[in-house]
Amino acid sequence: MAHWRTAATGLADGKGIAFIRPHEIDIDPHGRDATIRHHVVLGPTVRLDLRLDGDVHAEAVIDRDSHARLRLEPGQQVGLTARRIVVFAQD
Repeated sequence: MAHWRTAATGLADGKGIAFIRPHEIDIDPHGRDATIRHHVVLGPTVRLDLRLDGDVHAEAVIDRDSHARLRLEPGQQVGLTARRIVVFAQD
């Protein structure tokens, strides 16, 4: 199960399903939350295919300038921070 850092407050402990939009994920090139499997340049954006703990897959979308500045490459480990998470509680 993946654990995410977020700036969100007011979240209770317990089971739930979290939805995070790919463009609302910040990438830290010095973290260790996920491994970049590959990236695809799509005009002004870059889509990152990520592998998290337990072979969980995620996708992040960043702008092309950030991708170049961070020097992200396949196989690199990165940190992830969600700027916005929508959580639905489970019983």
